[in-house]
Amino acid sequence: MTFLLFSLFLSIQRCFSLQNPQIDLSTLAQIRLTGEIPLTCSIKEDDTLEARFRRLDVGRYGKISFDDFLFADQCAIQERKDKFNKLDINGDNFIEHHEWLLYLSFEEKERQREEYIQNKEIFKFFDKNADGKWNANELKKFIRFKRCNSANVHRYLPPGRFLYFPGFNSLTKSLPNSIFPLSKRYQRKIKPFYGCQKPETGEDTFLRLDINTDRKISFREFLHLEQCAISRHHRKFKHLDADNDGFVTLTEFKHFYEERKHFWEKVYGMRMNNVVFNYDLNGDMKLNKEELVNFLSDRNIDVKNIDYILFHGDLTPEQFADWEETLPNAMFPSLQKNIKNSFY
Repeated sequence: MTFLLFSLFLSIQRCFSLQNPQIDLSTLAQIRLTGEIPLTCSIKEDDTLEARFRRLDVGRYGKISFDDFLFADQCAIQERKDKFNKLDINGDNFIEHHEWLLYLSFEEKERQREEYIQNKEIFKFFDKNADGKWNANELKKFIRFKRCNSANVHRYLPPGRFLYFPGFNSLTKSLPNSIFPLSKRYQRKIKPFYGCQKPETGEDTFLRLDINTDRKISFREFLHLEQCAISRHHRKFKHLDADNDGFVTLTEFKHFYEERKHFWEKVYGMRMNNVVFNYDLNGDMKLNKEELVNFLSDRNIDVKNIDYILFHGDLTPEQFADWEETLPNAMFPSLQKNIKNSFY
């Protein structure tokens, strides 16, 4: 009976592997450590680096320009193409200025709608007695939540007066203001952080995308919409372009991805060894029954079938890595948590 159950477990592992043929150690390491799931809709199971390079080498020159490299991620390209088609109302494969203005109008309405819904939730959250209105104390808590000075709350909302949602919705658009300025601790002059992209108006964006200044945006120009994504592509392309000549050859392409795969495999191995080390109570760099129970319990996973995974003895880091990637599964399901939701 024990042998049959263990065989069942191995079958489950094999099924998991067959259903995820593209997941290897390097991909798993990226998912675990960065939280990013690589898009693979354009990569076949048996795809080679040479085949991927040929798909990017549109002109068949034996080298890839940055403009070619923007089309590397076919999943993201398809998403952008769908968005481009929605903006291209007349279907002429260009986004003209009047179409762009319609898009900006729609985006502004969506932003206002989302802001309205969010304000509804905030108003409900601070309305502790759920009477559909705020008194001065409830307003004071919100003003402090916004990091503003609440000294003028009672002047803004005298005793016996209440603030209803329409008034609150208008107030949020003006904060901080002369009545509720930022608290002193938040008035320090801090250099604004824009991340990878400074704020720009809708018109500025159109002019930036219209590279050839013909007052319309082609799809290739539209790919430059998201400056953060372009910045990431630039950084990656610079790493690929080892000789810094503005083009990536097949040799550079293969070297970069092979090196990256080795790097992530090494990182993944280090992570697995670290997990084993944290739960290895007796210091033998293996996990026995007690140590595995601790590992599963911390992840709220059922431990009743623990003996079957230990049929051949304690788990080495390599064995643990293969098994850990299948969790939770049929033999080791997640336990339901009793969570009490509370807003206070």
